[in-house]
Amino acid sequence: MTEEEDAEFSRTIAALYEASAAPDLWPAAAAAMALYCGADAAQFIQVHAHSPVQVLSYAGGPGHSPAAEKAYVDYYWRIDPRQRHMDRAPGRLFLCHEVFDEAFVRTSEFYNDFSIPHGFRWIIGGQLVSTGDAKLQLALLRSTGRPHFTRRELDRAGRVVPHLARAARLGHGFLEAQHRSGVAQAVLDSLPWAVAVVAASLKVLAANAMAAALMETGRLPLRGGRLSMPDPATEARLRELVGDAIRTAERRGGRGGGALALDRSDAPPCRLFVSPLPPQAEAGLIAPRSGDGCALIAVQQADARARPTARALMDLFGLTQAEARVALELAEGQRLGEIAERRGLSPNTLRSQVKAILAKTGCHGQADLLQRLASMPSL
Repeated sequence: MTEEEDAEFSRTIAALYEASAAPDLWPAAAAAMALYCGADAAQFIQVHAHSPVQVLSYAGGPGHSPAAEKAYVDYYWRIDPRQRHMDRAPGRLFLCHEVFDEAFVRTSEFYNDFSIPHGFRWIIGGQLVSTGDAKLQLALLRSTGRPHFTRRELDRAGRVVPHLARAARLGHGFLEAQHRSGVAQAVLDSLPWAVAVVAASLKVLAANAMAAALMETGRLPLRGGRLSMPDPATEARLRELVGDAIRTAERRGGRGGGALALDRSDAPPCRLFVSPLPPQAEAGLIAPRSGDGCALIAVQQADARARPTARALMDLFGLTQAEARVALELAEGQRLGEIAERRGLSPNTLRSQVKAILAKTGCHGQADLLQRLASMPSL
């Protein structure tokens, strides 16, 4: 390669890898590849066998036509003769004029109703990646008024193809990681407690909506992106528990974290429960990679009145609907006489229901029942 060709090649490769991390840059990467290969436009095509959106297209270049791209995705990819050829020769680029002669082109619906009317006659094509569910294809397009692609231009495209395939795999990996991260965040936000993921330095790596609200109001102190306890002793203890949880997760000893009471004069007290997180959480599924492990901190506020739902009690303990309602009313501090009067029950009937509730929940008395219900999240 000449010095100029080498510079063009480097710019093309850089554009591909930039697009792998930012999908909105794929059209620019396609334009760079079109320029390098002497094409008027380049198109990267993803065909998904089991997806509601079967075809995704990223195209760019001076001759790129959005209308043609849309028409291809909506219909013409289904009758594109290149599809069958690429399925027969995966991993290999081809020159269209060496595969489809003029007699074929004259009778082809694809060429006569789509490709030529949109100004494209010559194509370098190929299927770069093929799995059970998806295919990645490349099409370099040249207009009708220009000569067909040459073997030299095919070789130029071939030098880029390994990088294009690698960039596509990287991009797919990035998207999957973002999806997993989004699912993990949704799970955190659904929890009934405030929850945060922290590094050994107490830097907050992720937090659900409840924890973020506590940090914003100052009830869970934060300074410079790190949890900041009201006194050095409490902060040292929290660091110790987080370090212990990280060692447990990494199987380097540890006792699994622990609990810490956070008492402040300017806010209601709360309890922090520190637990280990598996290594894959630190690898980016839940939180950004920190390099020094991470732990989960759940915050129980003293003024929070979380209660399970009647449905949860019915599912967990096999309570009837009437028994579940009685259990929740007891948890709210109501007396048996008040419950019986409001529900129109006799004392004997209510005592029978309470007895059944204690048996099904494995509690030894009403005090034990109230403690168990108070410890349950509001599911």
